[in-house]
Amino acid sequence: MPPNEAKLSRIINDRDIWKNRAFYLPREFGYEGFRFSFLEGDNEVRNQQVRGHIEGLLPNSADRKDIREVLASLFPNVASAVGSMLGESRQQPKGHEQRLADPICFPRYFLGRLPAGLLSDGEVKSIIGGWNRAEGDVAALVEKDFQRYHERKQLEELMDRVKAFSKELNPPQGRLVAVGIAKFTARNKWEGDVPTADAVFSLPIAIASRSPETLFAIASELVEAGSLYFAADLVWWLRRNTIGPEQLASLKALMEKTEARFHQHFVVGDRDIFVECPRSFNFILYGWSTAWETRPRSDAVESYVIKTIEGRPSNLGRLLAVHAKSRDVFPDWFLRLGVIIQIEKVVELLDRFGDAAVQSDDEKSAAEVIRRAVEEGKEASQKNEKD
Repeated sequence: MPPNEAKLSRIINDRDIWKNRAFYLPREFGYEGFRFSFLEGDNEVRNQQVRGHIEGLLPNSADRKDIREVLASLFPNVASAVGSMLGESRQQPKGHEQRLADPICFPRYFLGRLPAGLLSDGEVKSIIGGWNRAEGDVAALVEKDFQRYHERKQLEELMDRVKAFSKELNPPQGRLVAVGIAKFTARNKWEGDVPTADAVFSLPIAIASRSPETLFAIASELVEAGSLYFAADLVWWLRRNTIGPEQLASLKALMEKTEARFHQHFVVGDRDIFVECPRSFNFILYGWSTAWETRPRSDAVESYVIKTIEGRPSNLGRLLAVHAKSRDVFPDWFLRLGVIIQIEKVVELLDRFGDAAVQSDDEKSAAEVIRRAVEEGKEASQKNEKD
């Protein structure tokens, strides 16, 4: 046996992988009574401790790197901790191939059984098979299935697994399945409740689009059928993943269609976005105003926002607070607010409505930042004029 294989075999035979499995397995894997304090810590702390454990097992020899790569190719945690490009590339989700190194499949192989509370591949394939065999209103069946797993709090997992096995879906059913998912989001007034939003809006595209030619035809139907958040998010996804001049022209047409839906729903329908979309109003307004970052801003969207604030002044405080919370990511968060409503107009509204506009401490603090920014802008402008 070559030296590196012998050393790897010693690690396995010494049962380190089992005895110290918290270093190898995902933190949500389940350790029964076996606990490590770092499991509750942040990812970097966890990665540091995993690296320290793995390095402590390996001898100082030329085989060290090889053994580390083998462990990284088998264990997702190790790949992440040691920064193994080979290991991480092998562990990109490929659930349809059911590989050992797949982050979803790994715990199942390691345990030799399905971890409690998870969906089996057989169950997911059965769902897809039901959609393939369905006649009549396929979209209604899909919507019903998604609602059932939503109530079981397994929707995120279902989306991930259906996406993994999407190639098993019959192409003629793809569009109908996508429409069913979109209708589910509309029925539940979806606002990105599942953390992995990518699964929400890329799933219909993955299972419905077999060629670029059909991509935007399907997307055009989905932005009408889905929730308002779903429509905005779908356009963002296409914006990030669209290439080529022909697709860009189709993307522009889709943006215009989505904008028209927002205008009809909110402006013509005289609806308050802060009431209808309490968790995603800022997300929708930013995309709508900037046409998904293809223009600086929109006077029409600003006029609509001001009208909602005049009808319900507290909307202004909510808008300020949600932007201020992003200060760690966007230090000049008030500039991003400015693409929805110019900060000079924000100050005018603050003066006009006073305490009715800002009520919580966070809202009042954000309002002070806006006032200072406007004052500093005026002072800088006056100084430039003198110079």
